[in-house]
Amino acid sequence: MRKAAGACNVVLCDEQDENEEMGRDLAEGHVHALERQLALAKSALEDMRRAYLQLEDITQQLDSEVEDLQAQVPFIFALESLREACAWRDNHPRIPPLQSTL
Repeated sequence: MRKAAGACNVVLCDEQDENEEMGRDLAEGHVHALERQLALAKSALEDMRRAYLQLEDITQQLDSEVEDLQAQVPFIFALESLREACAWRDNHPRIPPLQSTL
């Protein structure tokens, strides 16, 4: 009986060793899967950073263009006012034209 109990204990120990080994293998496989997911996430993050930097550059260029256009607006209004004044003068010939001082 003791021999049978001892044999059962040996079998149980072997099974426990196998279970522990399988557990380590599963855990290792899980770790590898997580490492792959982490690598993919890092790659996606780097892609997003590059895209963000490109968008930031485009935004700065657009801001610069808007500032340039806004600086031109007063000149455009002044030119339009001058054109209107010239058109009004041309339609009212009794007012003598301006003499150039140049």
